[in-house]
Amino acid sequence: MFNLAEIPLAWHTHRYTGSVLATPSHYFIRKESLTDAKITIRENGPYRVEGDVPLFDHQGNRVHPSKPGGYSLCRCGGSANKPFCDGTHREIGFIGDQVEAEPGG
Repeated sequence: MFNLAEIPLAWHTHRYTGSVLATPSHYFIRKESLTDAKITIRENGPYRVEGDVPLFDHQGNRVHPSKPGGYSLCRCGGSANKPFCDGTHREIGFIGDQVEAEPGG
């Protein structure tokens, strides 16, 4: 599992750290909300994001998932609904890379 408090979650001048607080050029996520956040790499499937993890496009605009509580991000590149997963990985036989767990993780 990723430690979201140590990972920048966006590109360019925007910084994201738990719930969204906006200032003119930066967004921050409250650290206390990160304790419930979780990103799971599904075997031969998408990245499953659960908890209060906002998603932004390359221009810093907030992207809202269609369902509350979490979302799945395409990892196979075949989704017609990018960046979200639409299940295409099953149809194309996507095989994800092996991920080695960190010691003690």
